[in-house]
Amino acid sequence: MVNNGGKWSQIDKRWNMNGEYHISLDDKGRIRIPKNFISEFGKYCYIGKGIDECLWLFSEEEWDEFEEKVNNGNAVNKNFRRIQRHLIGSSVKQEIDRQSRANIPNSLIDYAKLDKECVVIGIGKKIEIWSKEVYDATQTDLDDISELIQNSGLEI
Repeated sequence: MVNNGGKWSQIDKRWNMNGEYHISLDDKGRIRIPKNFISEFGKYCYIGKGIDECLWLFSEEEWDEFEEKVNNGNAVNKNFRRIQRHLIGSSVKQEIDRQSRANIPNSLIDYAKLDKECVVIGIGKKIEIWSKEVYDATQTDLDDISELIQNSGLEI
């Protein structure tokens, strides 16, 4: 419960994934979804190209909402179609096995430059899957982060 201007309201904690985990991509192209995230998923997940050379992983429920947002545009617009192809066209539905693993197709492994060492990050309603090498290269020092936050208009 949270106090919202004198009123108490319930916060929906569902789909509030956060945290950074270092995991391995096995020889069959599978990753293990971290224990802290697996409860957010059913039997299937959607994996596709994200932004910045990472992959995005969604639950079925969150995928439906994401797909609806991405597909809600002008199909005549060339840039809109490029966005659809990148985010929706590259995505695949994958079964999550009993060991909490999901298979990543080779085309997505290649796109994200995944190797044995991966970084999995919870970003609210989705998971990002990174090559450790690519992820480490994207990290900036605190001065850069402060500037990015200031320029984004985010007030924290």
